[in-house]
Amino acid sequence: MTRGEVSRLARLERTLVGAAGREAQRRRIRRRRAIVLCVVAAPLALAAIASIAATRGYLGGVDEQFGALRDDRLIPATGPSAQLTDELGARPRDRSSQRAWVVSGQRVVGYTTPGGSFCYVFGSLTGGCLQPGQLTPATPISPTVEYGPRTFRIYGLAMDGVTSISLTARGATWRGNLVRNAFYLQADALGGTRVLTGTLIVRLHGGAIVRVPVRARGGLRPTHAFLPILPGVRPAGDTAA
Repeated sequence: MTRGEVSRLARLERTLVGAAGREAQRRRIRRRRAIVLCVVAAPLALAAIASIAATRGYLGGVDEQFGALRDDRLIPATGPSAQLTDELGARPRDRSSQRAWVVSGQRVVGYTTPGGSFCYVFGSLTGGCLQPGQLTPATPISPTVEYGPRTFRIYGLAMDGVTSISLTARGATWRGNLVRNAFYLQADALGGTRVLTGTLIVRLHGGAIVRVPVRARGGLRPTHAFLPILPGVRPAGDTAA
């Protein structure tokens, strides 16, 4: 073998060794990038899964927001009357979707509709239909206000996680009764004919507090007709009925 051939073989060997080194380095870089990507992506994926799970409760049916609707012990012996379903404008999804319980002497009767709403009435008072996704941690309650001479009451439904509800108005505080996602607060001392302003203090599990402004017009007699649900109040519960 000539000196020129030896030189060419040596250069070829150096070239092959260099290429092999560069390829090994590229593999190490790709492995490090993959590890970094996994480290970054894993928490994001977990957060996304948690977010989807949490959102499902707000955007799914109201069954996922009200513990009362998951308690079969509250299924009443008799279903809602035809008059009630006509006034509420919706039919029950099925027999097992009906619920009844008592809060502050008011019998709450309601049912889940095929579309996932929850339609209900408070005894001889008013009622309405709560739509899927209507309640959120920012608006955890749906209230109805009745205000007139010597009469003031506010009641409605609250999503799971609400632990108490109270009203501050005219320098005093009144505490509502909360039973199984339905609440009822009566303070006839606030009744009158002038405009009444106050604040509902809604406490959530974990310590969060949501403040809901209340403004009721005076000079109105308490109504017993079905009214649209106003954003801002929550449900309570007493006993099965």
